[in-house]
This record gives sequence, structure tokens and C-alpha cells, in this order.
Amino acid sequence: MRCNGCCVFQNINDMPLLFPWEKRKLEEYADKLNNGHKLLFKPFLVYFDYPRNLYVVVLYRWIINGLCPFNRDNQCIIHGDHPLSCKMFPLIVGVYDNTLRVSLACNWVKEHLNELKNMDPAKVFVYEYRYAIETFVYIKSYIDYLESRGLKKVVLREDIHDKKVIDVDEYIDMVEHNEENMEGNNQGDKS
Repeated sequence: MRCNGCCVFQNINDMPLLFPWEKRKLEEYADKLNNGHKLLFKPFLVYFDYPRNLYVVVLYRWIINGLCPFNRDNQCIIHGDHPLSCKMFPLIVGVYDNTLRVSLACNWVKEHLNELKNMDPAKVFVYEYRYAIETFVYIKSYIDYLESRGLKKVVLREDIHDKKVIDVDEYIDMVEHNEENMEGNNQGDKS
């Protein structure tokens, strides 16, 4: 609709959640645009690997105070590469309770709320629903992977910048690489 309510954030709970690769992509775009705007991200969904003393970030909260830095004249200048949170809006995946919600931060939703109460979001928000499902699958897959390896979700009460932190996709690569090396070493021991 290109209303002037989209991509404007005042409440931290409305700010997008991003996967680590999305965060890195946005940082690349910000560097290319060289507009001097520093992007701010805070770990949101974090697990802890006790043996490695390592925090593993599954999702970041993108802290945007006001208008998104990639919005120009009510148009997304990174459209197509924008994060899944943006692609599925006004749908929101409930990270902790596996729910799908419709955001009241959307003006269209507010105007049509009574009609939406009895409708299937998959039929009303066809395009957005696909991205919400994709997001849910990523979150669930990452959580299952981490928990199957004994990692525990942690609630951050302080900044973890001075701690050992790794993004979940990089963590999986590291663990898989170490397991492959161990298997290779075990094969060598048997011969």
C-alpha cells in the first residue's frame, strides 16, 4: 500500500527479527550505500554451548528508531533482498510459542480487523504467509539442531559483546566440520 506507516518503528517489540545471514547482508548494504548510518543489532534468541563457553545467536533484533534506513520515499531500496521479517509483514511468527500473529502496527490490518477475525491468514496474506512458514521452519530447525546437541536457551540480562559469540549458521558449519574431522581421524585409526 506504500502508506507512510510501514517501515517506521517506535516500539522495540515491532522491530524486525533477523537471522544472522540477513544481518550480515544488511551490514554489506549499509557499507555499499556509505550513508554514514550505523546499523544496530542486539542478540534476541541465544543458546549457550557450555563445553565451548560460547553464545550462539539464532536471531537478532534490528534496532531501528524511526524510519528504516533502507526506505526512500516509501520504497524499499533493497526490495527482494530485504529480511524475511519484512517479507512476511504484517504476519509475525511467535518465536517462543510457535504462533502466527497479525500485527496491529499495520494500518490496513487495523482498518480491516473485524473482517480478518474469521479469515484464514494463508488466504488473505498469500505471499506473506509463505515467508512466515519459511521463517518458522528455519527457527524450528535451528532450535532442534542446537537442543539435540545439549545447548540451552539463555535469557540475556547483559550485553554479550565481550563474550565469545557466534552466529548459528557459522556454529553449525564449525560443529559439522569438527565432526567430519573426527570421523576422518577415527577412520585413520582403524586402518
